Amino acid sequence: MNNFSKEFLFRECVLHHHCIMLHLYNSLEWDDELVDEVFVIGIFLSDDEQRQLIMNIANMVNTYGIIKINAFAGDEAPSNAREVTISTDNIVEVEFVKN
Repeated sequence: MNNFSKEFLFRECVLHHHCIMLHLYNSLEWDDELVDEVFVIGIFLSDDEQRQLIMNIANMVNTYGIIKINAFAGDEAPSNAREVTISTDNIVEVEFVKN
C-alpha cells in the first residue's frame, strides 16, 4: 500500500515549506539520464485542486495517483526545478532535507 498521499506531499511542501527528497521505485528520465531520487520544492495545482486537498487534510482523507511536482535532481540547483508528473505509487521513501 502506498504510504505517501497527495495530501502528505502538499502539506509538507506547500503548507510547511519543506524540501523533501523522494526515493522512487521506477527511475525518471532526466536530461538524458535516469534518476531515482528527486528533490521536491512545490506542487502544481489549480485553485480547485488546492482547496480540495486542504479539505481532504482537514477531514483526514488521503488520495493517491498522479500529481505534478516542482522538482530538481540531486546535482542541480533548486533554481533549475521543473514540472514533473509522478505517481504517488512510485514513491518508496521520503526524506526531509535539512538546511
